[in-house]
Amino acid sequence: MESMPQYQREVKLRFRGVGIEGLVKMERRRADAALAEVERERSASATTAEEAMAMIQRLQREKNSIEIATNQQ
Repeated sequence: MESMPQYQREVKLRFRGVGIEGLVKMERRRADAALAEVERERSASATTAEEAMAMIQRLQREKNSIEIATNQQ
């Protein structure tokens, strides 16, 4: 155990006595949590993109209105 890196020793000590089923459950929980975080980030990014597109469209409408008003003068 002395020849292995510190992080491996820590992992080995942490999981001593935990069966393979327990390790699989722990990794699944970690993977599920990571996937949930990715989904939250994706949702936030989609919302931000939608808001940006709405702002662009609003500004384009305002620009068109100003151009029409200018051309009528």
